[in-house]
Amino acid sequence: MTKNKPEYFAGVKHPTGLGPTAIFKYEKGLLTECYAAKRKPLDDIGAHAKKFSASPTLPISHDLIMQEWENHFAAANFSGRLPVDDLFRLELPPGTVFKRMARPFFRSPDDAPSTYPLSKKDAHDLARAVTELDVLLARLDAICRVVDPQPPNMACTGTEITELVVLAAIATENNLRFVLKGNGLKKDHLTMKDYATLNLPLRLSDYKVRSLRYPWLNEFSPFLNWGKTPTQKLPWFQRYNSAKHNRYKLISQPTLQDCFDATIAFVITLVAQYGFAQLYEHFIPLRTTMGLSAFPKWKRGELYVHLNEEQTHTKWSKVPYPI
Repeated sequence: MTKNKPEYFAGVKHPTGLGPTAIFKYEKGLLTECYAAKRKPLDDIGAHAKKFSASPTLPISHDLIMQEWENHFAAANFSGRLPVDDLFRLELPPGTVFKRMARPFFRSPDDAPSTYPLSKKDAHDLARAVTELDVLLARLDAICRVVDPQPPNMACTGTEITELVVLAAIATENNLRFVLKGNGLKKDHLTMKDYATLNLPLRLSDYKVRSLRYPWLNEFSPFLNWGKTPTQKLPWFQRYNSAKHNRYKLISQPTLQDCFDATIAFVITLVAQYGFAQLYEHFIPLRTTMGLSAFPKWKRGELYVHLNEEQTHTKWSKVPYPI
């Protein structure tokens, strides 16, 4: 715990384990409840929660908070069932999100990354990205009308294939650059080593995408195993880099497989930034083109939590992820 920095704990009630049903704040030696106490209308639990405060001994822990909470309700002769059976230490305060990083909300831990709160600039960036994605998918379809995307043909190469891989990889690279810069990285020349640092907060390697238009193809996971070791590289990105810098002396040319990987990598970076529902809402054609078959699973304490129990109309604060 950082000295004098507030810590937050989300409480859930079994058997559903959803919630949160209460959120505790520990700051400067004082433990309070800052969620159930804001129930509208204020019920018995909320009224008791509003009066809850304690000064527990350090280190603060799950068991310690639960004991103070139970003691408080026992002293008030509360006969109902307490709304908290388990606790999770939160990575962020309620009402806070990381910049350009979509995650599920606490109440829906098994969902794909949820709708990310857009600023005006975010909305403009997403609109431009959707236009770019539209172009990439149109070019991919045009190539597939010439080269049938059957498994034996996925190793095919050619000028149009190379061009699409370059465009899609540049779009992906720029998108990752926006995330790094948006989170405060001050560095002029970025490398794949820099981009790989985003795999942890965005969980890019956990995504799998299936082609709805060409359903016989295997799932695509263009970031698989990325960043697990300092030397772990992405084959499609390596061939893009080679094509970009030395196109006429290529040993390993970009393939049709790389076309799919690079284009889907761009889709994944958009989902990871703006959320699954938001991207599919802004770009309806994607609904009949690609589908998510796997996405990240975050720990409960890493999820985004609304400011109020109604879980609506939260004015989100955006903070940089510690890159």
